[in-house]
Amino acid sequence: MFKRMDRYYCTECHYMTAPPCACPKCGNPPENWRFIDEMGYYELGRNVAGFYEEHVNRKIRDIHEKQIKAGRTGTSVGLISDTHFIMNFTHSGALMNKVLTDCAIPYYFNAGDVVSAYYVCPKESLFNDLDDTRRLFHESEKKCLLALGNHDDCYSDFEDKPYGQIISKEELYEYYFRYQSLYSDRVFGPTGTYYFADDEVHKMRYVVLNNYSMNKEQLDWFAKTALDVPATDWGVMLCTHVCPANGDLGAVPKSKIILGIINAFRKHTKYTSTEDVIVSADFSGRGGEFISWVGGHWHKDLILDVEGVMCVAVAQDCAQNAQRAKGEITEQAFDILTIDRKRHKVYTTRIGFGEDREFEYEVF
Repeated sequence: MFKRMDRYYCTECHYMTAPPCACPKCGNPPENWRFIDEMGYYELGRNVAGFYEEHVNRKIRDIHEKQIKAGRTGTSVGLISDTHFIMNFTHSGALMNKVLTDCAIPYYFNAGDVVSAYYVCPKESLFNDLDDTRRLFHESEKKCLLALGNHDDCYSDFEDKPYGQIISKEELYEYYFRYQSLYSDRVFGPTGTYYFADDEVHKMRYVVLNNYSMNKEQLDWFAKTALDVPATDWGVMLCTHVCPANGDLGAVPKSKIILGIINAFRKHTKYTSTEDVIVSADFSGRGGEFISWVGGHWHKDLILDVEGVMCVAVAQDCAQNAQRAKGEITEQAFDILTIDRKRHKVYTTRIGFGEDREFEYEVF
């Protein structure tokens, strides 16, 4: 009954859905849809589309200038979110690889919602979407720090539950996180769905947490392992799919505890939670610099100081609004964040739709 959802796209507007039918965006009949095999996604992930070349080369020059300003102790990291594979124009893999390679950037965060699993999506299509997303981003896969989104572990057999049926924890690790274990720089927590990676040269630790299993085990790991940095001059950046960049702490599981731990880390003090999950941390004489808590989910660009912690959300990479058009640089959207450790500033460079941003972070 089901075809692989990602393997057909409209030749008029490039919208992807399944099974092939009249395009819901432009009405193009199914006989005009194009089939892409797995090797086709490898090629899409290698080659920057011609209409992006001038734009991406200009952005690369901008990033170089920001990195020069930041100097020897500065560095950059990518941030992309909500690629929603079947609704994506599929240029972001090649663009990301081009920027990371040309600017010598060691990592990027993928903040989740890689797929669009809900309604009538069987879990086999979810796993296929994950496989083909890996093909699109294959060239930069070793630099990808992937977080779990709310769509990513959901599927539906639609007769009983139209949304929110969760795949098993074993399937989640197998299809979503096992490949991360191929890269020895990842240090995993017990479930394999949260971890960190270090840039030892620039003294940066990049931490990924799982919003959807925010229990005592993970919170203890965050406080006692992930934030146990080698020295107080190390910086940390945290990524979850949902961060409280819109000010809604209730939408982010255990956000009060996470903020409490972060503030103890950056202020070199102690913390004990008072909520239902009891977590304690002691960073007296320890800790480090906390740069920002980043994510996606909201499908908009947001920056907000939340209890002293800079929270940053990036707009969705999939083109889901009227301002973004096929064959134009507005198709995709992701950020490169350049961290200026000397000035305690972060400069974000937008690739695709949207604007560059900047913010300061506090160091104690």
